[in-house]
Amino acid sequence: MVLYLPGAGRFVDATVEQCPQIAKLQVGPVIGRLTAASQPIDPHRDRLPAGAQLVVPRGDLMLTYTAVADAYVDAVRSSDRLTDTRQAHYEAGLRFASWALLALREPDVRDRVRQAPFPRLQALLDALAGAPEIIDEAIDEYRFALPGPDGALVEQRLDEITLPAGL
Repeated sequence: MVLYLPGAGRFVDATVEQCPQIAKLQVGPVIGRLTAASQPIDPHRDRLPAGAQLVVPRGDLMLTYTAVADAYVDAVRSSDRLTDTRQAHYEAGLRFASWALLALREPDVRDRVRQAPFPRLQALLDALAGAPEIIDEAIDEYRFALPGPDGALVEQRLDEITLPAGL
């Protein structure tokens, strides 16, 4: 499964390295542009049209992603395997998002990211500006040290950070 970001014109496959041929390349998740789609993509629709294909080069491989019909999406979402692992998926997504924000704070990336028209991303970057990160490898968790109400630093996970209303 991939994450489809219609407003950004991109998709993300954080699980691509589950395939051994791709894992050996050690280049991380796929972040692709929708410009390589086999049919026009409506950026206002929350799902890709069934049958739409996205092609992404990866090393000497060519990855082809095919969107399935809504009925299949619903079947996957309601499967016991997914509902039984919902919390684990949530935690994995939280780790991935935290890792991505750490990467976006890097000086050589930060200026380009600041030009992106995504208010929630900008608010998160503002909230995390200069905040030390705490990487707890024992429980595979990322936290950020942010000022609490009394000014003392409080360790917070990404999902615990309060953003301005409306974001």
